[in-house]
Amino acid sequence: MNINEELISEALKDFDGLFQIADKKTRKLLLKTIIRKIELENDRKTIKSITFWFEEENTPPPTPSIFLVKFYQ
Repeated sequence: MNINEELISEALKDFDGLFQIADKKTRKLLLKTIIRKIELENDRKTIKSITFWFEEENTPPPTPSIFLVKFYQ
């Protein structure tokens, strides 16, 4: 299967639904595929910033095969 912008866009439209039906391992993988980095303040409790993979200067990681098998077949 070819992963393209349209397929990703469709999956993200129902992100909440996809996240709700996913098991714990899959949720973690799903978040890792969209979040590149989370920076915390010095108190390590407050989020300073979140960097997403799809932001202009970032190259996304390869799609984990678990998503191809579970959600796109």
